[in-house]
Amino acid sequence: QLKFKLLSSIIGNPIDIRPYARVSVFNEEVDGLLDTGASISCAGNALAERILQLDIPFEKMLSCRYYSTVTQHLKGQELSNEITMNITHTLKAYRDEHGSLPRSILFYRDGVGDGQLHQVFNTEVHHLKKKLDEIYVSAGIPTGCSMAFIIVSKRINTRYFVNKQNQVPGTVVDDVITLPERYDFFLVSQSVRQGTVSPTSYNVILDTMGFPADKIQILTYKMTHLYYN
Repeated sequence: QLKFKLLSSIIGNPIDIRPYARVSVFNEEVDGLLDTGASISCAGNALAERILQLDIPFEKMLSCRYYSTVTQHLKGQELSNEITMNITHTLKAYRDEHGSLPRSILFYRDGVGDGQLHQVFNTEVHHLKKKLDEIYVSAGIPTGCSMAFIIVSKRINTRYFVNKQNQVPGTVVDDVITLPERYDFFLVSQSVRQGTVSPTSYNVILDTMGFPADKIQILTYKMTHLYYN
């Protein structure tokens, strides 16, 4: 039997996105978080890596900034060797804006199949975490970088219903149909007027932030209302 968690009842009205410039989860503000992501996309005959960085400073709602950078890839290349360099540039932009490094980094990675998880962890994640720890230690933070690396999969076959009806936005499933060896969950973040709503799969392959699963899920749902493309 599936157990559904309805995040929208915790968060409130998802239409007005102004409160989400200052993120509060369970009446506790999440301070100093850098939300960022990477996606491989097709651009003509070439593959390009699109890194979308969303800086949420929380203290000043009007100082929210977006930072993005694009790196060209070789044809057929799906793993990135440039994520570490682009995140380094992002941290510099963040420090120039706020005078300090973010306390935590929440990283969403799109365009990764199940067969590539091992490669992503041993290449992208390993090199990224190593470089970020070096930056943070040199900045006087001996514990290194606190971060979570989450694989986002939209093209999946999983569907779930209640009484033959689509689930409402904000519905999370993190048990029974998830894999026991993974830290993963499914989230419905949109509504549809016809057809079947498609949940999105989130697989947390690295987490040193120490946030409980509910907080990661709520933050993820809130970020879906800040997507600006």
